[in-house]
Amino acid sequence: MYGLYATPKDAFRAPYDKTVESLFDGNHTGEEIGAALPRTSKELFTADFLDKIRNPTGELRRNLRVLDTTCDWRPQVPVHVFHSKADEDVPFKNAEHCVRQLAANGAAHKLTEVDEADSHSTTVVKALPEVVRDFHAVR
Repeated sequence: MYGLYATPKDAFRAPYDKTVESLFDGNHTGEEIGAALPRTSKELFTADFLDKIRNPTGELRRNLRVLDTTCDWRPQVPVHVFHSKADEDVPFKNAEHCVRQLAANGAAHKLTEVDEADSHSTTVVKALPEVVRDFHAVR
């Protein structure tokens, strides 16, 4: 749809290049997909593809900007974004970009770095107690 790759081997490491597209055919459950994929993006995607996604240029960059509205609004409640600079799956720049968009819309926001979290999943687990505290504070 976005021209991210010509063939699966351009984006996915073996053996996933042969199986990943068939997992997203609408016939597999989330559990089945999760069980068939590796734990990290570095294990799933080629280094060149990850670099292309992390540093998009040209048409890809323009297409991604059009779709980048996740944080481009003003919530009626404070937003607390948690992220780790050590996260190997999602760049910390994404969190920084999100809070810039929230700020531009006048939203109350906060960005907290989660220490010692090397994956997105670990970041979520380490941030969860703080998320629960935040919810209890606004009750």
